[in-house]
Amino acid sequence: MYPLSRVVEINPTPEQPYHVVFNLTAYASSGQPKLTNIETTGCSNATLTYRWAAASHEVDIGVTPSCAAPVRVVFSALIRIPIQLSKPNTTMYLSYAYNTSQAGSNITLYLNTPTRTPNPLPLTAPQECVYDAYPAAAYTSLTMVLGGVAVAGRPVNYTLRDAYILLGVNAQTLLTSAPSVYVWSPNGSTYAATGDGMPPTMGGWSCSALRCDAKLNASTPFLLVWYTPYSSSYTLSVNGSTDTAHLEAIGGFNAWIVNRTGSLNISG
Repeated sequence: MYPLSRVVEINPTPEQPYHVVFNLTAYASSGQPKLTNIETTGCSNATLTYRWAAASHEVDIGVTPSCAAPVRVVFSALIRIPIQLSKPNTTMYLSYAYNTSQAGSNITLYLNTPTRTPNPLPLTAPQECVYDAYPAAAYTSLTMVLGGVAVAGRPVNYTLRDAYILLGVNAQTLLTSAPSVYVWSPNGSTYAATGDGMPPTMGGWSCSALRCDAKLNASTPFLLVWYTPYSSSYTLSVNGSTDTAHLEAIGGFNAWIVNRTGSLNISG
């Protein structure tokens, strides 16, 4: 438990990643990834062109079906990019933005381990941006899928921007950066509460990875950190009422701002 005077809010976003561990355009500048596994329906082939622009954190991609007009072509193309990331001790994030010249066309990026492709948790992001949370793992590849519908002979142009793999927080730095406690709100909500002084005094308590019960006495609002990996499925009740100020703290743990004082019965 921490007094709110020690709490510092951060909010990693696609435009301002907190701790980047992989930058696609920087990677490309040292050896451009190749487009592979081109697949089309309605046309025998398609031509792909692309240009990596590391300075602007962009890659421009064009897809032109080769069959005679006016055939409409449904196509997909894959880029598989090998990466080597040590398993972190916190949630990982994949962020990117894109636009296309043709309605119905899209770009999807996802992370893979040697044995599986985890299902990411989509997070709130600015318009035209994608921001997904992935569980901590030693990921070995990044896959980019281009999809769309085109008229033969006419290119569909894509621009992919700000493609990063990042940590929401650098857990090692945060764990050693006392006296501050870093938190952020995965759902983008804000919670107004202020408090100084000492954290609450603890009475009886019993906590595990699945349940936590405690009796406290608080003179000011405070931050409670339950050292379990962050998940929206965790809830906290204070004197029988659900605390909705659910945050992620210190690199990946469940935390709540408890905006109550006096004798408190906590259960989660």
